[in-house]
Amino acid sequence: MKVKKIQNLNFGTFKKFQWSNTTLDFHNSVNILLGWNGSGKTIVSRMLRAYETGKIKDQDKINGATFSVGFSTGTKKHTELSGFEDKVRVFNEDYIQEIVSKTHLDYVVVLGQTEVDFSKKQEDLDNAKKELSELTKCKNEHDGIAKDTAEDIRRIQGIAHIKKDPSVESNGFFDSYYKSSFKKRVDWIDEQVKQGKTIEDFIQSDNELQKLQTELSNLAEKKREYEILKQWNNWVIEKLEKINWSLGFEPTYEQSERLGNFDSDSKEEKWIRDGVEIHNLKDEGSHISTCIFCNSTIDNRDELLKHFSDDIIKLSTTLDALNGKITSALSEISSCKTFYTSEKSDLESFLHILQKKVAKKKKDKSNSVGAVSFIDLFPEEESFDVESTAWSIEIDYVARKHAQYQAKKTEYQTCEGEHKRQQDKIQKIEKELKELKKEAKNIKIPAARINKLLGSTFPYKKIRLDDSDEEVGYILKRNDIKCSLDSLSEGEKNFIALAYFLLSINDEDKKLDEQAVIMIDDPVSSLDSDSLFQVYAILFGEIERHKNRQYFILTHNLDFFGHLLQNYKKADGKIKDDLVNFYQIRSEQNGSVINELPDTLKKYRSDYQYAISKLDEIKASQSLDDSILAANLMRRALETFLHFKYGYGSFRNKLEKMYAKCKKVKEENTDPAKKDEVEQEITQEKRAMYRFVTHGSHEFLGLEKYDISVLQGSRQRIENFLDVIKTIDNDHYKTFVLNENDN
Repeated sequence: MKVKKIQNLNFGTFKKFQWSNTTLDFHNSVNILLGWNGSGKTIVSRMLRAYETGKIKDQDKINGATFSVGFSTGTKKHTELSGFEDKVRVFNEDYIQEIVSKTHLDYVVVLGQTEVDFSKKQEDLDNAKKELSELTKCKNEHDGIAKDTAEDIRRIQGIAHIKKDPSVESNGFFDSYYKSSFKKRVDWIDEQVKQGKTIEDFIQSDNELQKLQTELSNLAEKKREYEILKQWNNWVIEKLEKINWSLGFEPTYEQSERLGNFDSDSKEEKWIRDGVEIHNLKDEGSHISTCIFCNSTIDNRDELLKHFSDDIIKLSTTLDALNGKITSALSEISSCKTFYTSEKSDLESFLHILQKKVAKKKKDKSNSVGAVSFIDLFPEEESFDVESTAWSIEIDYVARKHAQYQAKKTEYQTCEGEHKRQQDKIQKIEKELKELKKEAKNIKIPAARINKLLGSTFPYKKIRLDDSDEEVGYILKRNDIKCSLDSLSEGEKNFIALAYFLLSINDEDKKLDEQAVIMIDDPVSSLDSDSLFQVYAILFGEIERHKNRQYFILTHNLDFFGHLLQNYKKADGKIKDDLVNFYQIRSEQNGSVINELPDTLKKYRSDYQYAISKLDEIKASQSLDDSILAANLMRRALETFLHFKYGYGSFRNKLEKMYAKCKKVKEENTDPAKKDEVEQEITQEKRAMYRFVTHGSHEFLGLEKYDISVLQGSRQRIENFLDVIKTIDNDHYKTFVLNENDN
């Protein structure tokens, strides 16, 4: 069965279309249709897909779609869609959306079903899973023993701030004793047992353990009191000379009669003292003569400086610090109640005397209040063996739980081992079963073919199909991680769908007639030039393998169209009309039409030169179709020129460079007084051009999507494009075949 012609078509951009008597019938082999975005290609593909699916899309039905197609077996109307399921396949936007909306792709079974019996392996798997479900759940009780014992050790009175045995744990104190510390001590005990010791060697009698705990508590408290008293004893000895200097120092000082009414520690005096610093009164050259708070004149600077002399400030600071230290010392010493009572009393007596002298000195800073004396209360260092006592208690606590802990640990590990062996057995059977099911469905071969296509088209993106774990079809993976089909870029989505389509049309499970009709709409949408050539090569490999099928390839991409055109040209430049027919779908005022490809498109080897020539030809046209064509051609021409002029980079960035170059050249040949006008003009033209090629040409499915206000400026954009090329690269401009009367 072959498609001969579209007898009539009335929906979308087609308005009561009739096949022209002057247009050749479709070729039995290959038909290539060129049409710009919005010309009606998608409508043609949706029409033919209705025969494949046996129904018209609901939206098209609502819009009153009617059509009839002349097949080699007879004409079939839109009301006669049955019987084509194995005779028509269509790749278009609707097919792509169906593919990417799936969680997985159906299996393609290129070689048909193989007889493989996997029932025995399935039975083995079911039995293994049953055995796993019957195993007792593993209880981790040994961790609980470790945690409880660690908490008991941490609560022992006096142990908190003692260092742990560094041979077992490199750092830390007993107040950070957790189950991990317990486990390290268990490992240490096990090592000692290997060297000939026994667990009983580490366990004390109950009386001895109680004695050790009492000793630890007393030693820990005695050590604490000793360290507090020793610290302040040493502080007094170290600071005694400075203390006596402070008590005997007679500063240069002249007390103000008015300020003498305030105590030396009063908030009033402190406030006034701070004011001396804030107003820089000590600096002859930069002091402030007016108060920054009340704006009154400071007329007693000398009085203030004599009252708050440097000596007085230094002495006051020292006495304040000394008083603070005495207060801290007395507070800490008061907690020492059990040991060193004599030393504590002597130290407290000294500090109280010193405190009174400091208070007296602060009140009368001008006169000496007499020195103090102090005798070292701790001339000899004392040692406290709390570490070994704490370690002995810790070993005892751990050793008492050692046997129970190790038994529960072994029990848990044995249980876990049984579960792990059973799980490994299940995984092995599942893997073997999966391989058998793969063989039964022959899914390996098509998956490998699709992945080969992906690898050649997207060599750096690491995208591939794999068989689903649920054994219901293929899933998508990127970098070996499962991802959704909808997460792909537009170009990736389109190609995945196309690769799957080309393999699925040869699926033995879904037999497709070798005389079938294959239509492929926009197979290179959103792909770069390298990927575009790969698609071209893939398609023609498909056509060569199935020469009895009829193919329709629809495209708006001039690069791709150029590959198709050259593939079907003879050495003399003529089309191989025994293999192919070329057509153009165009949108005219009265609706879309299908005609044979114009000679102007057939004769151009370079689609770039065609685009330039065609832009020049239609620049004066006011036809909407020509405006749409202009936007598409302009985008193509700009992309080509910018690529060879500026290399890689985004389209927008390269466009910026082109207009920046144009601005520079024009400014060099313009009166300096008019440079602003040039800059404004270039900026406006750049913005208009970007909007024209972006909103007028790109990825729209119908005329209703176009911004008509943008398309109406097509003539200005074409003339601006030619002017810019002529300005920045006149030699290249001279290669254009243009109507010189207009330029």
